Amino acid sequence: MPFPRIPAVALAFEPLSALPYPVARALWLCACIAALAGFVYLWPLTSRAWACVAICWSAPVALCLLLGQDSMWFLFFIALGLRLLMGGRDFWAGLAFSACIAKPHLALLLPVFLIARSKWKALLSIAAGGTASVSLSFVAAGKDWPQRLIAMVRVMELDPAADRMPNLRGLLSFLGGGVAAEVALGLVVVAAVWFLSRRHPLPTAGAIVLAGGLLLSHHAYVYDALLLLPALLLPFQAPHLEWMRKWAIFLLSPTPYLFLMTTVSIVGVFLAHVAITGYTVALIAVMVRRNQGEDGTTAGS
Repeated sequence: MPFPRIPAVALAFEPLSALPYPVARALWLCACIAALAGFVYLWPLTSRAWACVAICWSAPVALCLLLGQDSMWFLFFIALGLRLLMGGRDFWAGLAFSACIAKPHLALLLPVFLIARSKWKALLSIAAGGTASVSLSFVAAGKDWPQRLIAMVRVMELDPAADRMPNLRGLLSFLGGGVAAEVALGLVVVAAVWFLSRRHPLPTAGAIVLAGGLLLSHHAYVYDALLLLPALLLPFQAPHLEWMRKWAIFLLSPTPYLFLMTTVSIVGVFLAHVAITGYTVALIAVMVRRNQGEDGTTAGS
């Protein structure tokens, strides 16, 4: 089976591969549930009970558990890094963030967030952790592993349905937009996340970074949409527009993701794209406009 991760990640799975498959599968399932519990414990939430309900209702979470995906570990390490940042332990936070190297395309906004917050020590430790993982990969798999990995990720079987991806690429595939449009919109998202990261508390900025990272990922499927969980819980933790709360409730239900996975209705797939991808765009736009209004009020007073 192809393994589109760096070899250091494969080494982390080596102990499981030595076990009988049913045992390894059960242990991995327990580990993934533990990662979800860790996210609920570590992320600064006003109501952990509602977060648990959202997780139990979430189609992306169910798919992750069913298919054995590792996206919930990505979510856990982001939550761990964020908690360490809040405690002033920037170096260890960076090391936690560097564990997201298994899916770096989902973490494209993490450096933007840290630079906007002037978290230079965290950035240096991310670089140190990433360098260690890459070095270990060369030791484990030889000097030509980058070329082999690039060749592998270009295989069509690993990218079978761009029109079903819950990101900008998936939405633009219905609108006739190509890579240029995706890059242009992506730059707007980067600028907005930079702006918001400088003006909001760490948990709020972290939620936007995760949701925006999914937007820019270029390669993501429904199970990766669990990274929206913090952003979907955001409207219930602070004063927010009622229509944003209703939109979040809809996205916490399985409905839009089921439409995204079905072939029954192309219109339904498109509307699911608008609902999922549009939520992050709308949330960012609302927060940017609100901050601009507050800045204007402050300047006027």
